[in-house]
Amino acid sequence: MATNYMTVLEHEMDNLNARLWRIKQAIDCKRKTLGCPELDRDIMRYRYKVTKHLLDVLFMQHYVWECAADEEYRKWNENTPKPEELVKDFDFPVDEEMAKGQYAEELETCDDIPGPDMNYLDIYDPMDWWKDLSKERRKEFNENAKKALAGIRSMIKET
Repeated sequence: MATNYMTVLEHEMDNLNARLWRIKQAIDCKRKTLGCPELDRDIMRYRYKVTKHLLDVLFMQHYVWECAADEEYRKWNENTPKPEELVKDFDFPVDEEMAKGQYAEELETCDDIPGPDMNYLDIYDPMDWWKDLSKERRKEFNENAKKALAGIRSMIKET
């Protein structure tokens, strides 16, 4: 069965799913402040396509190493398929609702340093998440920032 170096982590697939959610938002964005809005949207469409392809490849790899039946293993060992052909059978659906839910969880659980994981950041406005924080969470972050700043000032004084 699977070996450690071939194991696909669910977290890896979740990160790609979240990134696809944010890329789709960038594609749909109608900002006039972009220098080349149509080119940028085309680039984002291409980025979506290749990121989605990577998600499908990881899903395929996960299936091959973790889920395939013995009959499939025998068939593949007798006539080994090319991965670029086999991946066509795997279309992992992008789950935007899951990404939104994970984003909300990130805002509630991120550490003293504010902000969600990079995969959940808005592409055009990486600080956009701040508006989604509750007042309590903003206050907590401000308190943590003050403590961190006091610690840095203390270290500077000691040197």
